[in-house]
Amino acid sequence: MSTTKPQGTEEQGDVSPSRRRFMTWAANAMGGLIALVVGIPIVGSIFTAIFKKNNGNSWVTLGTLDQFPDGQITPISFQLASKDGWMKTQSQQLVYVSRKGSNIIVFSSICTHLGCRVSWKASLNEFKCPCHGGTYNDQGQVIAGPPPKPLHRYPNKVSGGKLMIHTSDA
Repeated sequence: MSTTKPQGTEEQGDVSPSRRRFMTWAANAMGGLIALVVGIPIVGSIFTAIFKKNNGNSWVTLGTLDQFPDGQITPISFQLASKDGWMKTQSQQLVYVSRKGSNIIVFSSICTHLGCRVSWKASLNEFKCPCHGGTYNDQGQVIAGPPPKPLHRYPNKVSGGKLMIHTSDA
């Protein structure tokens, strides 16, 4: 006499998975894959902040002192390397160097109002912002327009005859 098993039941020795077991396994695998795809960037961003190098605390050489004539304000560009998470970028920055004897001031070219780029007008002896009419004197102080503060001054030093600026907040 042959015995028939009811449909949907399995014996211990049966190795073929049932449809329900397969669907459960597939759903768990998909859930694990989704958790992995979402979790890796989250965990990575946490550990990146821990091991990230602080590139914003460096000195950049602008040039030799003879490039900056005494009694004049000279524009000069330099490359600023920065790292933000995984992204490494190089950006062209412009600063103005004022040299009067041994007194050297390095001004940012960014207006403190809305971040437009200012330009030095030697004939007027002032910095002008083209966006909203901001005007700064040769010391970077606001003399007209809406800027709330003077132009940013970069800390600087002369080392080996070369002018360097600290770019912690460039």
